[in-house]
Amino acid sequence: MATRGVFTSGSCVTFKNDGAHGPPGLRGHDGADGSGGGGHGASGTSGTDGKPGESAGTLKVNLAVDASNKIFLTANLGPTGFNGQPMNLNANLVLGDPSAELVMSSVGGSGGRGGDGGNGGHGATGYAGADATRWSSGGNGGPGGNGGDGGGAGNGGNAGDGADSQITLHQCDMDLIMLLKQRVPNTHAGTPGQPGVPGQGGAGGRGGRGGASYSWQEAQTTYGPNGQSQTTYISYTNPGGSPGPNGCSGRNGMSGRAGMTARNGRFNIVLTTHSGGQLVFPSPYNLALLSNRTWVDSVGYGITEPGCITLVTVGHSNTGGMNTPSDQRIWAYLLDNQWVTCPVSNRVALSPFIQAGVSEVLSRPIVFHVTDVTTPAMGPPFRTVGSMDHCALVERVNQDFPAVRAQHDPFTIQFPVEMSIIKGGDAISFQERSPLVFFIENISRLSIGLDGAPARLLHAQVTGSLTTQGGESNLEEADLHMHDCDGVTWGPVSTGVFSDVRVVPAGGRMFFASSIKFTNPATKPYTRVTVTSRLCLGHVRGMLEGKDIQLRPFEVQLAESYVRKEQSQVLIVVNNRTDYEEVEAWKRLCESAGEIPSIWNVNLYGDLNLEFRKKDGRTLFQDFHCSNIVLLNSPFLFEENDKDHYAYKFVRMGELLKASRDHGINVLVFGGAKELKWDRELLPLEDPAKCQVVYSKSVAKLVKGTGKSIAPGEGSAVPTPAIAKADVCGYLKHKGSFYWANLFFHSKTLCLYKSTKKGYPDISLLLQPVKVETLVESECIIANTPMGKFEFGSGEKHTTEKRKKKTGERAGFTTSLEAWAAAFKRLDEESDEWKVSEEDFSGFLCMKTKGFIGSDYKKYFFRTCKSAKCLLYYTSHTAPLEQYRGCVSLGRYRLEQGDFYGKEKSTAEMKFQIMTPSETYFFKADSEEDRVKWVDEILSCSPMAPAVVPVHTEHASERKAKNLFFTRSMEALTRDATRRLSTSKNSVDSAYDSSADTITSLVASQSGSDVDTVCSAPSSPKPSLQRRVSVMGPQRQGSLKHALSLSGSVSTRSSGSRIALSSATTTPSSDDASEAELEEFEREIANMPSMNTVQRIEVESRYIFTSPKEGDLRGKAKSIVKTLAKKFPNQRNVAVYHFEPQKQSRGFCIKHIGHIDVHRSLDRTRAHWVHRNVSTVSDIHSPATITSFPSKFAFVKSLDFTKKIMLLDQEMRGVTAATAPIPTAASIHERAHFSTQSTTLAAAMLAILSDIADEQIAFRSSSFAGGLDVRKLCSRMECLVQLKTFVFGSLHDQASGPEEDVIARCMVLVELVMLISLLASCFKTSFSDFLLPFRRATNMKAATRQSLVEILSAPCIPDCAVEFVRGTNKWKDHMKNAWKTEVCKHSGFGCSNKKGGKGMKVDKKVMLQCFHAPTGISLDTQTQLASVMSKKEYTQMYVAPRPNQVKEDRFLFSSQADEFMAVRGLMGEFDANAGGSEGARERIVKFCNVKPPHAA
Repeated sequence: MATRGVFTSGSCVTFKNDGAHGPPGLRGHDGADGSGGGGHGASGTSGTDGKPGESAGTLKVNLAVDASNKIFLTANLGPTGFNGQPMNLNANLVLGDPSAELVMSSVGGSGGRGGDGGNGGHGATGYAGADATRWSSGGNGGPGGNGGDGGGAGNGGNAGDGADSQITLHQCDMDLIMLLKQRVPNTHAGTPGQPGVPGQGGAGGRGGRGGASYSWQEAQTTYGPNGQSQTTYISYTNPGGSPGPNGCSGRNGMSGRAGMTARNGRFNIVLTTHSGGQLVFPSPYNLALLSNRTWVDSVGYGITEPGCITLVTVGHSNTGGMNTPSDQRIWAYLLDNQWVTCPVSNRVALSPFIQAGVSEVLSRPIVFHVTDVTTPAMGPPFRTVGSMDHCALVERVNQDFPAVRAQHDPFTIQFPVEMSIIKGGDAISFQERSPLVFFIENISRLSIGLDGAPARLLHAQVTGSLTTQGGESNLEEADLHMHDCDGVTWGPVSTGVFSDVRVVPAGGRMFFASSIKFTNPATKPYTRVTVTSRLCLGHVRGMLEGKDIQLRPFEVQLAESYVRKEQSQVLIVVNNRTDYEEVEAWKRLCESAGEIPSIWNVNLYGDLNLEFRKKDGRTLFQDFHCSNIVLLNSPFLFEENDKDHYAYKFVRMGELLKASRDHGINVLVFGGAKELKWDRELLPLEDPAKCQVVYSKSVAKLVKGTGKSIAPGEGSAVPTPAIAKADVCGYLKHKGSFYWANLFFHSKTLCLYKSTKKGYPDISLLLQPVKVETLVESECIIANTPMGKFEFGSGEKHTTEKRKKKTGERAGFTTSLEAWAAAFKRLDEESDEWKVSEEDFSGFLCMKTKGFIGSDYKKYFFRTCKSAKCLLYYTSHTAPLEQYRGCVSLGRYRLEQGDFYGKEKSTAEMKFQIMTPSETYFFKADSEEDRVKWVDEILSCSPMAPAVVPVHTEHASERKAKNLFFTRSMEALTRDATRRLSTSKNSVDSAYDSSADTITSLVASQSGSDVDTVCSAPSSPKPSLQRRVSVMGPQRQGSLKHALSLSGSVSTRSSGSRIALSSATTTPSSDDASEAELEEFEREIANMPSMNTVQRIEVESRYIFTSPKEGDLRGKAKSIVKTLAKKFPNQRNVAVYHFEPQKQSRGFCIKHIGHIDVHRSLDRTRAHWVHRNVSTVSDIHSPATITSFPSKFAFVKSLDFTKKIMLLDQEMRGVTAATAPIPTAASIHERAHFSTQSTTLAAAMLAILSDIADEQIAFRSSSFAGGLDVRKLCSRMECLVQLKTFVFGSLHDQASGPEEDVIARCMVLVELVMLISLLASCFKTSFSDFLLPFRRATNMKAATRQSLVEILSAPCIPDCAVEFVRGTNKWKDHMKNAWKTEVCKHSGFGCSNKKGGKGMKVDKKVMLQCFHAPTGISLDTQTQLASVMSKKEYTQMYVAPRPNQVKEDRFLFSSQADEFMAVRGLMGEFDANAGGSEGARERIVKFCNVKPPHAA
């Protein structure tokens, strides 16, 4: 049915005369399925055609305005296709209503969709054939019935025609066309109907089943010659019938066709002119803006500034199909908004009756006002974006054009002059003066100033506020001085200085320079004073009336200069937002832990660079070697408009790793977690150009060398790959075979290879010392070394042209035996003279080389050879000196004493071992005294040099823990005695001697026990401790040097353990050592080489039917990391593989896959970096947060383990029987829980527990023992070892107090042991650990238990407390439950009662986390590190360190010229030409203290 009529919705009137849509066709019927045996299916019927759509009727609307100013609409609706009745309709709209709208529609009806065809019926199944019988065969099955055909699809109905539409109106009412909203009414034809879907043909029936076959047997009897009968059976079969054929499927129905398209209607507008004529238009008029719109301020600055008048030039184009109104005006203007005000009087009328397609520009610009601002911009110059929202409004009808209204022109609002940021010293020391430099820039097209055109007021002012922050709350005028660049002092500071700027040319800059200085020495450091620069500009509509448009604040902090304190152990990194009370809180925290801090202000020095060499010739690495750094990671600014900086951001890539690994520096990051990327920091990303490479032959050799802490290579020989750049290379003949040879002068090494591409030498010889003979007749070279005689022949015959082509381009290549002889002769000339002498130390020793695998000791006569650095042995003491049986090279070795391998049955005190890269020699002396003599002689014969590069040495963080164990104990006892006993020199001397004697006597007391000695890598005693030696009295120097002369690293252990000695770094031991000698020794320690060394394995494998893949090499890298983690649980290694396949010249199908570099990061057994997460800035600066227990724990956790024990010992002195009553069995629940109190003692205890947790987690990371039995674990768990052997002065020295006080202090150790036991119980034991042998968890459980027993039975427990400590075992369970409850409460973790109310049930994982790292604390040991990566991934992560920005005494000026040079430098940071030009002074505006007239 047609939709016809008038419809009103609000202010919208719709006239419709549309045609009705045709109904769809009917679907055909489906055919019936076939019946009976093989019946055919019936065909489906066709669908009917869709009906045609109805044609629309014509629509004519007349628009007019009646006398009451209402819009009168008269519509005539012509007959539609099926409805012959015309209609006349009327409607009204309000004139001037902007929402009034007219909609017209004369759309033809759409054709109906054709009906779908019916589906054909399915054919029936054929009849079944008869089954076979004994007398007949089976019948065939009947054929299946055919399927019926599908019905045809109905055709779609034809579309109805669209009808013509028309609007008629008079010329005086042309504005009414706006009711159409610039739309052309819809007159299109209907949509043709779509055809239906053809019916599907029916499926054919299946053929009938064939008849079944029939089988039977018949008996047949026969008789033989003797009448015997024999019966046989014969089988018969009648076949069955075949199945019948299947019926055919029916055909699909015929497709229909779509309906026919129809004619569209037309639209026009008939306009009756004033003269009575008529004009016809195809569409309404419409306006659009031209693109070339321009605007300019009324003065001509070319800047749209607040409060100015702006002129906009706009053009329009009539994009419609008829002329614009002739009797009504169209007004162009801008809509008012936040920044634009356009009065009605400023609207501009367009020309009337603009023809279609014609464009015109307004006769005059549109004028609007920019909103003024009343307050100056704080910081950056005022700059915002306004919007010019265009509008073109037709009067009377009160409607505008959407295309114009959619245009928004953004424009920038800013002042014509701007003031830059202030550059200068945001932190200065008391002696320094902070220069303050800024400029104003004219960004307009006209000059500005009183001498400009037009004349306009412009001046600047600099003031200082006496209300301060950070330190003092208020300052007096005399506490600050302000100067200009000529050194003239202006004042008072609160009033400031002024500068009247006469003129700044267009695009020009004028600089302003002043300086400020703190003058009162009593001013607290970290006081921040705010200096403000003020820019005043004449108003744009009153140019001599000043108005402040911009303020630039700049804070200057009175900073503490860095002072290298002799006893400073902590470096606190602060910034220009650090407060005085904040620093004082940190100092109190450090002092509570017995540490003295120094301060480094990143704003004062411009950077944090630990490697920067200061004016004193030292680096921060040296100043804080084996110390601590605290990074206050709070946000701060370098410049006003800069983003927040964090102290951690100034740490260069790899700097923290180097600090901890090479210099033993621990780091505490206090503050937010922003910028923290410890997973990247832990990666040993070394500069490839500076990285040293040590080659290993195989994974097994690498693991073996790592276990021995000895680099590969006999003596001090350095094995390298065949392709390495050598001084001389070529072929040599040795023992009848030809080798590729590389000779290196710097390492005195000759490497021989069976292949020119081999990654590791088959033979490496150290030619130092060496004696060379050249036999001309036999054409050979003989090299005599302590290890034997080696003969080399010419390889010239072996050097074919093919081989020469491959290797001839290598540096140093030669085929001449004379060249080789000259090279060997050079080594001979550079070699030390060596010979065996009767004066060398000699004697009998028993030796075996097979370890503990069944061989026995055999006696030999030994002689040291100092000139050759070796140990020679003979079968008899009467043998000639040169006829020794063998030689033990001392070029690269390690010495152990006692029962190192734990398999010696007896006399361990008389045994020692020498480990070389290829062999371990076991020695047994006749007595302990002989063993001591031999060890001393061997060490004096060849000082320890375990590695030519430090890859196999312990990290500095590990060395300091062992090396300073006893020296720190002495230091703490001395400091404590100084603080607590007396301030007199005699008392201090006595206390120091007492502490030294205690330690020395402890070492002496162990001399009769089963001990062993480790000569390990170069160790580094504390530099600050060495400095302190030089200022002590002679008696104390002797005591301390005696302890250090034990080789700098002494740690005693119980029976079966070892004493660690290091003889590579020898402390000056004379009592009258000079200050220069001690300083030289300190420099030697602090300048130890960086461990930027990697171990490399060249990987080869056999590939017969496949090719090398990168995954193969990655798998081997994973295997190496897994093996190292199992063997050395303390280490954290990263394997970097480089896939570079190439065929080798030797071996069947041997291919070189590439190489694997093993980089060692920080160890996992103790934390080096601690992060105390404080999220809010106010909390970071809060003294309450700094002195809170979590912060105290974090600080103590960052200390070295030895310091933790020292701190524990110090705090134990405050424990007395009065403050901590000795508990009994009845009062066990009333005892004081030391570890649950917010004290320094509790922090030390929990930090020790956290370190032990680190160690336990690392050692328990492997499932299988990996060669670490209980004894080795007891000796390698350094934390427990130090607890066992530490001498607690609070229990032993003269100031310990009464016995009951000592017993009360022993309760601290008892509690600590119980907590360690509780910690160990948190580790779960799997079912496999109970069933299988050689499990790491089982060994760790036994080793920990044994160590805890030894702690409470060690010499640290005084005699008076032994019985009490033994008696605590029976209270163990009660104490554990009590402590467990308290620890859970204290740590914020909940716990619940077990069933039955007996004991406490705590989640072991939660408890372990509580012990390891409480909430808010994160450690580097918790960071997951990528253990395997490709070389590409590795090199992409490497970032070259940024340039150094540290500047000392930046603003300490000796003359006015120096200060002006600093000013020029700051000017150059703004503008290179300004700072470097000779006319820099002329560009600086002079200041005065007289305020200009008209200023704001």
